[in-house]
Amino acid sequence: MFESDSEFCRKLGRETRAIVLNSDYAKDPENPFPAAYNDICDVVAHVLANRDGVYDTSRITIGGFSAGAALALVVSAIMPKDTFGAITTFYPITNLSLTESDRPHHVEANLKESPRLPPLLLNYFLETYIAQTATLDDPRLSPHDNAPSAFPERILLVVCGSDPLRDEAIALGNVLQEEGKHVHVVDVPGVMHGWDKVVNVATENDLKKAMAYDKAVEVLQSVY
Repeated sequence: MFESDSEFCRKLGRETRAIVLNSDYAKDPENPFPAAYNDICDVVAHVLANRDGVYDTSRITIGGFSAGAALALVVSAIMPKDTFGAITTFYPITNLSLTESDRPHHVEANLKESPRLPPLLLNYFLETYIAQTATLDDPRLSPHDNAPSAFPERILLVVCGSDPLRDEAIALGNVLQEEGKHVHVVDVPGVMHGWDKVVNVATENDLKKAMAYDKAVEVLQSVY
């Protein structure tokens, strides 16, 4: 959710000294694809226009969590090359053409917590997001359907060890590495999708969150 990223945004602003814009976007089912994609493109266009001269448009980065991470990935690939110096993503969905049987939903059952992305819920999200007029190979839908060369040079993919979206994100990371991109894949063991939003302070999972957030800062500092 939009406001749940505020802690991360404050950390980025504090430790990179960059201007951080925390943006929401249109949600389905009321606003199916490509409404959310268009909203993020509008934010990027606002920054690039730089009408008030407050942004350094030579050092722009983009990132997100979950569906927002997927949007950040596709926008980073479709915008003109070198628009973004880096991208930082947390547990993105990267291949919307995969079916329920293609994803390892069983990994969530290995933990004591209730599943975060059971098949019924994930299928509902995808069905309401993808408009009836959309085709699954539209590059604005899936990072997987964009040319590896189109992505920024520096890429962070934080994945959760017990997330049914983990394997497809790692597969994308491997493809990007083969392309010669500087890809950092942080595979956080024993956590579920969105774990960083619900952890208790001073627990093992809180330490894992700090490690992942620190890695994002490290990647972004190479740009700022």
